[in-house]
Parts: sequence; structure tokens; C-alpha cells
Amino acid sequence: MPSALPGISAGKVAELLQQTDRLIKTVPEVQTVFGKAGRAESATDPAPLEMFETTIQFKPRSQWRAGMTTDKLIEELDQRVKVPGLSNIWVPPIRNRIDMLATGIKSPVGVKVAGTSLQEIDRIAELAHTKQSLYEQLTNSRKLEQKIEQLQAMQQSAGDIERQLASKIAEVELLAEQLKAANALIEPAHARTRELEIQLAQANAKATAHEQIGEQLRAYLDKIATTASAADSKS
Repeated sequence: MPSALPGISAGKVAELLQQTDRLIKTVPEVQTVFGKAGRAESATDPAPLEMFETTIQFKPRSQWRAGMTTDKLIEELDQRVKVPGLSNIWVPPIRNRIDMLATGIKSPVGVKVAGTSLQEIDRIAELAHTKQSLYEQLTNSRKLEQKIEQLQAMQQSAGDIERQLASKIAEVELLAEQLKAANALIEPAHARTRELEIQLAQANAKATAHEQIGEQLRAYLDKIATTASAADSKS
């Protein structure tokens, strides 16, 4: 169950979900893998968007590699699914759902850290050094903060303030769409650059091969000339 940082976009979530599914499928003992991001349309599903639930079905044990165990599989999967920004927790799906419904957290064991400073809580929570640990990050998430001047707000109605906030949010969404469009224009250029780099590498390899063939041909011609010269000298 990989978990990403708060504030991640839906597009990035879909990309990471596909990436982690492909990485998991590279393990020979894995038969099928199905990932879900976010929550279903159910009141009993507390999963946020940044939490992935990946259900893995293994092949029969008779088809596993020699000496392979469940613990070794979990260790290998944890090594394979090393994606920046993601933290992994490996638990059986039914047990995971029961634990989440019972405790409201993503793990059968949880520690609640309380304090007056979010930065200090984050520092303490990050110090947990266990085999598989994950803490809920409270700070450094992306957010839109709008400060309202009380004197100006007193002269306006609640509807005016809500419209101003809606306008600010629309501006942020517009900037996000423009950034997304710019990235969409840049990505083909990057793909074309990578394609040209591959073609250049192939051309360099061919040129190197041609040079080697030319050197071999010159050496062969020199050898023929030397042999012919020696034959002329004998005659």
C-alpha cells in the first residue's frame, strides 16, 4: 500500500499507480496486480487520494523460486517499488481493511503524537526507525491561504467574500491548467530530443563500425601490396 505526499494531483496519482503496478509485476511470483487510488463511493472507505491500495495475487507456491518465502517476497517487493515520494506498507488486504475501519489509520499499529508545533510533531514522527513505517505528514503540503481583512470584511456581505475566494481559486486553477498545457507542449520536444539522441548514438555506432571496417580493409590491402611486392622481388 504505497502512500504519497499530501496535495498530489489526480494525474500524478494515476501515473504513479501505473508505475508501481508495472514494478510489482516484474517479480516472477506475482500473477496479477490491481491498484486503486483514492476512495470508493462508500462511507466505509476512509482512503484519501494520496493512498494507493494495490492487491497482489501470487502464483501457487509450487511455481515460486527455490527458497522463496513470503517474507523474502515482501522484502523483494519493497526493494523493487522504490519510488521517490512514496512509502510502502505490505499487509494482507482483508486485514488491512479491518484495521482501517477499526482504527482509522493505514497500519495495524499506530502512535498518535500530540503537540503545539506541527514542525516538532513532524520531526518526532519521522524518527520512527522500523522495518516498515509511515507517518502522516502535516506540513509542507500545498494549500491556498487567503487572509481576510476584518475591517473590509465588515463592509461586505458574506456572498461578496465567497465570490472573491472563488475568483482566487479559479485563478489558481487556471494557472495550473496553463502549466499543464505548457508541460504538454514541452514533453513532445523532450521525446523528440531523446529520439534524436538515440539516432545520433546509432549513427555514431555505425560510423565506428565503418571506421573499423575501413581499417581492416586498408590493412588487408597493405598486406596484399606487401605480398605482391615480395613476389616481384623474387621474380
